[in-house]
Amino acid sequence: MDEKVFSLLEKMYGEMQNGFKEVREEIKEISEEVKEVKHNVVRLEDRMDNHLEAL
Repeated sequence: MDEKVFSLLEKMYGEMQNGFKEVREEIKEISEEVKEVKHNVVRLEDRMDNHLEAL
């Protein structure tokens, strides 16, 4: 019985680690997308500032 419980816990632990790895990868992808959005916002702000200065 103890061997079965240990085996089950071991399997669950492995599955959890794989799930955490997937979550970390998704967070990394989202982080990169946020960086791109921030960069685009800064570019737009600069363009708006330039247009306002021209007025």
